Amino acid sequence: MVRTLSVVQHEAAHLVVGVALGLRLREAVVGATTLHGEACLGYVWFRGSRQRNTVALAIMCAAGVVWDA
Repeated sequence: MVRTLSVVQHEAAHLVVGVALGLRLREAVVGATTLHGEACLGYVWFRGSRQRNTVALAIMCAAGVVWDA
């Protein structure tokens, strides 16, 4: 199972920002896995409607990219 510090930090950025914006956390996973048939090293999954939380979801998604930069 792959758990590198950079993966953990990337997913933590999504998690912290999403929760701070009021998104309801469903699941956070770090380690080699598959999500919707795609291989990934981790993911954060929030509950709720995409229509109601569009801006919050966009900011949360950008948090991982910003952390990597």
